[in-house]
Amino acid sequence: MGQPIYLVREDEELTVYGPNQTRAMMAQGWKLKGDANEALSFGLVDDLTVISGVGEATAAILADAGFKTYESIVNAPVEKLVALDKISLLFAQKIQKNAAELAK
Repeated sequence: MGQPIYLVREDEELTVYGPNQTRAMMAQGWKLKGDANEALSFGLVDDLTVISGVGEATAAILADAGFKTYESIVNAPVEKLVALDKISLLFAQKIQKNAAELAK
């Protein structure tokens, strides 16, 4: 199962196992609790729920597919976003436009 990773958000705490779960939860606004070196091992992650139109479910889908930052979404070929579950062409274009505003 791996080592436990402790996350916090507001007054909540969460324990996950593995980098994929960690990235998915961090994309939903969770932060690593504890050592900054541990945070660096997971790479830069933006709160994807800040993107207009992106809720927790979509943020998890994006994070699971490797989209961890606003820039990664903006720079992705739209076809890669459309290939993800529950993301249409219009929604993908909207997400990219809104992520571009945050990536500035």
